Amino acid sequence: PENELSKKAGVEINPQTNGAIVDSHLMTNIKGVFACGNVLHVHDLVDYVTEEAKRAGDFVYKYITGNLNTKQFKVKPGSNIRYIVPNKFNLTNNKFYLRSMVVKESGMLEIKIDNQIVKKITKKHIQPSEMITFTLTENDLKNVIINENSSLTVSIL
Repeated sequence: PENELSKKAGVEINPQTNGAIVDSHLMTNIKGVFACGNVLHVHDLVDYVTEEAKRAGDFVYKYITGNLNTKQFKVKPGSNIRYIVPNKFNLTNNKFYLRSMVVKESGMLEIKIDNQIVKKITKKHIQPSEMITFTLTENDLKNVIINENSSLTVSIL
């Protein structure tokens, strides 16, 4: 990503993506500054850029009207994951984008919060050049114990 303007503004940059570090609302470390599309990370498809831009616009509106969910938790890449965006999650609805470090036939995404398995997603084929996306909903989190220091880890098995 081209982030000369982001860097000049003081936005924290993720060394893995060369894009902005963002929370679950796509907001950077600077309040009121949001990032999406190729400023955030390189996308395979314009569909993902469009989807992310629409979500960012919704979050900007919620920010302006004071309706953003402020309770957020860390997100970490686990085994065989190069990076995952966004860098935080919330307790309602989260869309994630990630890149694999491995090629696998019949792979499995394993999503954990602390040591609790939250979700497993089977993938027919995984390779670094193809972005993987998934959603984590409030329903996925309803039986998970989450505390203020909890973190979400995504791995490819």
